[in-house]
Amino acid sequence: MRVCLIAPYLHSPGGQAVQAREIGERLKEEGVEVGYIPINPKTCGLPGLLQNYKYIRTIVTSLAYIRNLIRTIPRYDVLHVFSASYFSFLIAPTPAVLVGKYFRKKVILNYHSGEADDHLSRSRGVIKRVLRFVDIIAVPSLYLQQVFSKFGIESEVVHNVVDERVFKFRKREKYHPRYIVTRNLELIYNIGCIIRAFRLIQNKFPDAMLTILGYGSQEEHLKSLVRALKLEKVTFAGQWEEKVFLIIMISLTLC
Repeated sequence: MRVCLIAPYLHSPGGQAVQAREIGERLKEEGVEVGYIPINPKTCGLPGLLQNYKYIRTIVTSLAYIRNLIRTIPRYDVLHVFSASYFSFLIAPTPAVLVGKYFRKKVILNYHSGEADDHLSRSRGVIKRVLRFVDIIAVPSLYLQQVFSKFGIESEVVHNVVDERVFKFRKREKYHPRYIVTRNLELIYNIGCIIRAFRLIQNKFPDAMLTILGYGSQEEHLKSLVRALKLEKVTFAGQWEEKVFLIIMISLTLC
């Protein structure tokens, strides 16, 4: 079995790159031959210089990406294609799906986007034409499965990979829940839902703590919600503290 992962550069920041790297390592452990095609390839010479300019960068990168697809895909049996939404769906997974089907390969589309509902509402016709060439649509949550189902599209829930060798369970005699939210404070991420859920948690565990990292247009609204629910021990870490706080918390978790 030969599997080709099609995703952002494995060492670039972002969830898709992290998941692609972890999936690739797990597959190799199972004896699967794993290849990789970056959706954002870097080029040399004149094309590389052109990648420094807005708009032109997109054209040059897309052409290099499609060239790599045509050259590499014939060597593999299965394509595991990572996908986001909107314009990214057209320039990244769509060419991979079409080229894969041209070479009669099995295609898994791994869809990661909280904006799926709006994306499908706006572009349902185009998306369905692309998805008919996909063998399996994998989504990381029941929520996304329900969104696809609403539009008559079947999908399978495959939760994000967690390396249990790094994050090990520790039984605690005294339980003091501590939660971290690592999303920008924007409407699409529905941080308000987390805050309302935390009200239920703090009713049962008064010492529970919630730290909200990041920043965004909903910050004042969310702070007002915290006050309205009379929550305690909720911290908005803010933008500049975000990375430092996360590093400290992860370090404490691993100790």
